[in-house]
Amino acid sequence: MQDYIYSVIAFLAMVIHLIINYDALPWRKISAAHGAREYRFFLAGLFLYYITDASWGVLAGLHWTKVLYVDTAFYYLAIAVSVLTLCLFIAAYLDVRGWRAQVLSWFGYLLVAMYVVLLVANVFNNCVFHFDEQGNYVAGSCANCCSILWPRRVS
Repeated sequence: MQDYIYSVIAFLAMVIHLIINYDALPWRKISAAHGAREYRFFLAGLFLYYITDASWGVLAGLHWTKVLYVDTAFYYLAIAVSVLTLCLFIAAYLDVRGWRAQVLSWFGYLLVAMYVVLLVANVFNNCVFHFDEQGNYVAGSCANCCSILWPRRVS
């Protein structure tokens, strides 16, 4: 039951996300403000995170461990994409140019690349996460070392 409550909260966050950012939705007129296009990309990345987060609770409640594994991998990728799009939005909104903009964008792209490499390696050695015999989420050795980058999930 706790898993489904987790998903209900995530679905509520999605609804609030849509209400608050109604003017920035794709079918609305594009704003002329600095970074409006990048903000939409950030919102899309954040919405992708909400979707994977909401589906995680449903899949955990249904005990569909194999699908839950795939969803968890997408969850980690969605976090990285959200950080990348946030970095690009910050650079555009603040009108940051030159080496500072490069540092922000390269940080985001490097984070996404690191997640892709770690998640591919995770298939073979469970370095980021795995699920035990009962279907419980278990953080891997990389996740224990870098708990700032990989938030822990409870099942």
